[in-house]
Amino acid sequence: MERDKSIDIIRSIGLICIILAHINPPFTIFQIRNFDVPLMIFISGYLFGDKNQTFNSLNDFSSYLWKRFVRLVIPVWLFLSVFYSIQYAFPFLFKINYTDFPDIMISSYMLMDGFGYVWIIRVFLMIAILGPLCSRIIKKPMAIIVILHYL
Repeated sequence: MERDKSIDIIRSIGLICIILAHINPPFTIFQIRNFDVPLMIFISGYLFGDKNQTFNSLNDFSSYLWKRFVRLVIPVWLFLSVFYSIQYAFPFLFKINYTDFPDIMISSYMLMDGFGYVWIIRVFLMIAILGPLCSRIIKKPMAIIVILHYL
């Protein structure tokens, strides 16, 4: 199957907008780029939905979840460890020394709030967990009716 270049273009636009958000652009540009994170989540969902992901056993699903965890969470934890180590060693380089706030550090490692930005990894992890389950339900129209009935 050939790679869809339009998806790559949309992803690039989303990433550029996310980068723009973090370099403090003028107000007008900041407002124009407000769709960046929802766009990236939408594209991720679209690409995930396009895959024919099937799990024949709980072991298959567990393996899938472990791979997602290693791919999403471990790099964040490594980044946080390096970041906090540098902050601890060279506190004068930063406006805020997060090593003085252990609750923020723990919150970061738990992908809650922390010093910011780690929340998006939590969103991607939730999509990775719920995606296959929702995909299975959506492929069965009667299941949607039963679920809606109980809401």
